[in-house]
Amino acid sequence: MRQRASLGEHRYVRQYVISARLSLYNWLRLAKLSYSGRIQETRFAHHEMTINAAIHGLGLAVVPTFYIRQEIANGQLHMPFGEPVQSDDSYYLVYAERKSHNPNVIVFRDWLLRSLRKAQPR
Repeated sequence: MRQRASLGEHRYVRQYVISARLSLYNWLRLAKLSYSGRIQETRFAHHEMTINAAIHGLGLAVVPTFYIRQEIANGQLHMPFGEPVQSDDSYYLVYAERKSHNPNVIVFRDWLLRSLRKAQPR
């Protein structure tokens, strides 16, 4: 393990419905951080509520960085344990084959691909 995270003095805020891959425990594992003590958490219905809770000091949150770029840039949030951790998550754009020539689908698909290419680390 890289270092020991002292989480006993912090609360953890998260969404009710959260996958294991976005959990604090998974993040700690990927960041190679060990921890001790009980982790207390407060759950919220939506990621926006979770992010607002973190902004207002209610606890630490594990969220994808694309949700909080502006909050990081303007100093509302910071990453107390260093740089973001790369996860193994993948997202897939899927649609019915019969819609593959639909102009709205094509425009959205092309926009999404351009946006993802811009966001790729160089």
